[in-house]
This record gives sequence, structure tokens and C-alpha cells, in this order.
Amino acid sequence: MAVPNARNPHLGGQDFEHCCMLAANASLEINDGYLAFSAGQAALHGSAERFQRFQFPCGAKFNGSAGDQPQVTVSYSWCHANCPGWEAADTSNYGFWIEPLVAFIIPSIVFCLSVPRRRRIEVPDTLFPRSGGLLSTIPTLLFKIPVASFIVTIDTLLWLAAILALSGPILISGIYEAVLDLRLLNYLQQRTNNNELTVQERAKLLFIVLLGNLDVNPAWQHMEKILSTIPKDRLTDRFSLALTNSTFSAEVPSLSRKSTKKSQTISEGFSLRSPSKVMHQKQQVSYQIPEQKRIDIIKATLKSLLGSQQSFGTTVGAPVIFFTGGFVYTMIDIEANYGAAYIAHRLAFGMFWMIIPHVAVTSSPLLAGNNPSTWQGATGHFPSFDPESGQNQYSAHTPHGDNANTSPKLLQSIRHALYKPIYPLTYQPAWIWSRGSNKERWLSQAAEANVRLRSLKDDVLIPSSMKFLVAVTIPVLSLLLVPTVLGGLISYETPVVGISCRAGTIMLYTCSQLLLVLLWISKMRTFGRDLDVEAIHKKSTPTWMRCSKLLWFFLFASATTMSIFTSIGGTMFTFMNLYVNCLCFIPISQWKTRYSPDTMTYLSSNSSEDIRNAKLFWFPCGMSATAFLITVTYLGWWYQRRLRVQFTDLTSGIDQVNVGHIQENEYEVERDTSGSRSRAVSV
Repeated sequence: MAVPNARNPHLGGQDFEHCCMLAANASLEINDGYLAFSAGQAALHGSAERFQRFQFPCGAKFNGSAGDQPQVTVSYSWCHANCPGWEAADTSNYGFWIEPLVAFIIPSIVFCLSVPRRRRIEVPDTLFPRSGGLLSTIPTLLFKIPVASFIVTIDTLLWLAAILALSGPILISGIYEAVLDLRLLNYLQQRTNNNELTVQERAKLLFIVLLGNLDVNPAWQHMEKILSTIPKDRLTDRFSLALTNSTFSAEVPSLSRKSTKKSQTISEGFSLRSPSKVMHQKQQVSYQIPEQKRIDIIKATLKSLLGSQQSFGTTVGAPVIFFTGGFVYTMIDIEANYGAAYIAHRLAFGMFWMIIPHVAVTSSPLLAGNNPSTWQGATGHFPSFDPESGQNQYSAHTPHGDNANTSPKLLQSIRHALYKPIYPLTYQPAWIWSRGSNKERWLSQAAEANVRLRSLKDDVLIPSSMKFLVAVTIPVLSLLLVPTVLGGLISYETPVVGISCRAGTIMLYTCSQLLLVLLWISKMRTFGRDLDVEAIHKKSTPTWMRCSKLLWFFLFASATTMSIFTSIGGTMFTFMNLYVNCLCFIPISQWKTRYSPDTMTYLSSNSSEDIRNAKLFWFPCGMSATAFLITVTYLGWWYQRRLRVQFTDLTSGIDQVNVGHIQENEYEVERDTSGSRSRAVSV
């Protein structure tokens, strides 16, 4: 019999293999030299002969057979009385905890480094040698290297906790920004084909696609200043003027209805009677040399901003391939341990951590880059910047950046002291969980500032709650629920079947994120920019509004805290084996009646039920989660490539007119005129 652990069982010193042997020993006896079940025992099942045909249940491992029925069944009361406390993981068995750590957790953590952020804990320059000679600094490096590594580790873990705590809002923001970019480029494409916008308006919408993740001020003012240098008149007016002056009379038919050359062609095979053949034929509009140079500078700036962003394949695509390859190999490798409960639960939490790659994939295909350095160089405007406070001369006027009144001033001071801006520049990117609503502000401001762009509110923004549900909420729920539900399903189906500690932890995290999704949608669709701390204390704020905002903050803080506890805490508890205790051996539904004689669990290491459920759920759930991640990655890759091509084409055509649309309008006018004349003659 195994020697019991000498440590305090309430501090992880329990040994449930020893407990299993205690129960089995009390249920077995030797009669006439043969092994037999003790009279009245209830821990072992079947017959002694069948019992001996399989492995001894305590410490049994998968050996290719179907296994025996669950053995060493005990009541919770017996388990609690004889085996209190929990069993700590064996630190000497490196494969027990290093394998799942390397296979599942660490690769997921690496993805969090690709998620854009606004601030970080800065490593002091004093921790790095300033002179070229390293020999004299070796003694100090023995101190500086661990300190620098510790700071980076803490910063990464805090960012990891933030991503896990706010994965729902981050997914909403990323999907919403992606939808807005797609709708905005389609809007611009349609207006460009219809010759409805000026060069300046087209350039402004393209700039919003790339700059919509920055704080509105001062980026908006500087964008307007740059755009003020290019023409504001309609392209069709300038094109018509050029035709009137016969600049293109040899190539393009006159737009004047008085022209007698009705069949003059724009291109080979096209006449006024068949306008659909050149519906999207573009023609360069003629500008004066200084004007054309300024337009070319705007084009070059837009293309430089787009080109400075890293491609999706480099940032996330290739890492996902290596991640999924390692995940699939691990899935195949653990088939040799079918039925082992500790492997099942580690696999479940490994799949649960796939949320981080989903967040990285969602934030990577966006056209607006997080680094504003290229835009800083394009504007040539470098105001004073204080790296200690993280503020520039525009900070006080940035209503939705770090200086927004969304937290008490003390917290803002602590945050600015600890977290320094990643980019000490004039322009600051929004936090990843606010990028969608930040781009919405850019579009709203463009619609309010220009009468011809008022249609942005209906055609690009999503005023309908049903459209928002289909375009944003359903994709977010899919990205959130697939890894958590599949991971929770494995824990749920690991005997004793039911929602216990591990499956309950994943379920609590999922519920917390669903609550955060609802809260974030209510913030975006209801409260908007009025949701801040200071508004709660204003006397002008109605009581019902103050109470609703207080409730929002309370629910948000509770859900965020629960998310951190269940994600990071739950994973640590799983790897520490804190969940290996009598209470977690039974479903939560039986906790209230756990001292009833009918509340049973079993202590055997493996059984036919464990093996059967492992074969049914381990590989299918793991491969389903992997296939879903690959599918999402491919869609993100395709989405970014499609939008980059569309953006480049629109940039090249900001000073072009769609001759086909003009010719079609002339054709319609001519047809209506001919019809009117015919009716007049008949009368």
C-alpha cells in the first residue's frame, strides 16, 4: 500500500491514490486463498473474478483495453471524513505540468503580445549599459537582467489578465471596427462610381479608415488642415468644364445635349445607345500642376499609412499555423492516456485559452494600425510631449483617451505613473476595447461636419439593433462560445459527469463575458460618451440616470473580477490540482445534499466510462476548436487582403471621374427627351 503523504492535507498533502487503496482494502478479503469481496461492502462492483481481469483501479492507466466499470465507489461523507483536503500536483513529475503548459498555455500567451495596446510598464533605461564596454558592467548586469525580466514578465501578465478579463468587449470592438471599415469602403466605392463626392471628401473618408483608431483630437484637426490644400469642387463640374474647352473632345463624347455627335465613342465598341458597357470606366480629371501635386501627396500619404501596417500573415497567420500544428500533435499524443482525468481537464483549459488567439486574430486584420508614427511624420507637427506624465499639449482636449473622465483622478495619476505610452507622440491610439466606438465617433463627426456626408449615419453606421445583432453580436458570440463551450464540454463529460469545479469555472467565465458583452453593447448603443464617473456626481444628472450608471459600473466591475478569477485563477487551480478534492469530485447540483448517502463518487484512476467519454470528446472537441480557429484566421486574412486592394484602388481613383455613369445619365436624359418629343408629335 502507498505511504500516505506526511504534509497537511489541507495544504495539498492529500493523496487520493492512497484514499482509493484504503477504500479498496476495506472492501476486499482473502477466503480460502482466493480474493473475494467483503460482505456488505459497497465500494467495488461486479464479481471478484471480473475485478481481477482488469488493472487494479487505484493508479490504473489506459493500456488499450476498454477498461472496467467504475470501481471504488464511495459516498461524499466517507471521502470527506477519510480524505479531507486536496492533492497538490507532483512538482517532480515535469511532464505532468510542463507538457500542457508548453502545448496550450504559453503559445496562447504569445498571441497576447500581438494585440495592440496603448500603454505599458516601461523598463527603465538605467537597467541597460550605456557604454560599449560590457566587462566593467558584468557585476551590475547580474542584478539588472533579472530586474528587467521581472518588469517585462509582470507587464505581460497584467496585459494577459486584461485581455482575458475584457475578451468580450475586445471582440465587439474589433468586429465592429471591421464592419465599419467594410461598410465605409463600400459606401465610398458606390459614391465614387456615382461621381457624388469631391476629391477632398473621398480623401477624408480614406483617412478615417486609417486614423479612426486614434484619439479624435488633435488627429482630426491636423487631417482637416492637410485636406484643406486640395480642391473642394465636384469632379463632374471640373470634367464638364474640360469638355466645354474641348480638352478631351477627341476621346470623350460631349456632355452637352446640344451636341450633334450622339454616337461619338468613349472607348472602342461603346456608343450613347449602350452605356452599360463602360459603367465603371474611369477618366483622370485635369488639374493645374500645383493642385495635382498636392493631390499626389495625399495619395502617397494614404498609401504610406496603409503600407506601414504589418500584414495579417506576418502578425497572426503564420503563428496560428505553428500553434495549431503543435495543438494537433498534442491531441494525437494524449490518445495514449485516454481516461486520465487530469489530462482531460488540462486539455479543456488549453482549449479555453484559445480565446486569446481569437482576440489576436480579430484585432489584426484592421486597416488602422496601432503605431501613429507614420501619421506623425506626415503631419510634420511635433508639439511638446511630457514622457513622465504621458501627456502632450492636446491631452486635456482628448475626451476619449487616457484623460477621459472615466475613472477617479487618483486612479488616473497612479495609472500615468506606472503605465507609460508605448508611442510618446502627439497622436495616441485608443485602447483595443474602444477602437470600434472610437471609429464611430470619427464617422459621426464627419457626417455632422459635411452635409453631403450625412448619409454616413444611415449607410455606414448601424442604427438598427437587428443589423447590429447580425453584423457584430453573432460573430462575437461565436468567437467567445466555441472555445469555452468545447472546453467546458470535455470537463463536463469527464466522470463524474456533470458541472463540477472545473466545468463550473469555465461556465462562470463564459457567463461573465456574456454579461460584459451586454454591458458593452449598452454602453455603445445607449450611454455612449456620456458614461463616465464625473457625470454620476453631477447635480444636473437625473437620479434614474445616475442609478443606472452606478449599476452599470457595479456589474462591469463584478464581471471583470469574476473573469480574471475564473480564467487565471481557474487555470492555476487546475495546474496546482487544487480542484482534486472530495467536493470537486461531485457535481455542483449535489453540493447541497452532499452528506446524503446517495451522493456518490469514485476514486479509481480510470474506468470504462472515463475511456469511453475520452474517445467521444477529446479528439472531436479539440479538432473542432482547431478547425474553427483556422477558419477564423483564413477569414481574417482574406478580409484584410480584400480591403487593402479596395483601399488602394480607391486611393488611386480619388481624382478620377466615372465616365460611364455620366454617359448613362446623358443617355437617360436623351431617352426621356425623345419620349417627350414623340408624345408631343402624336398629340
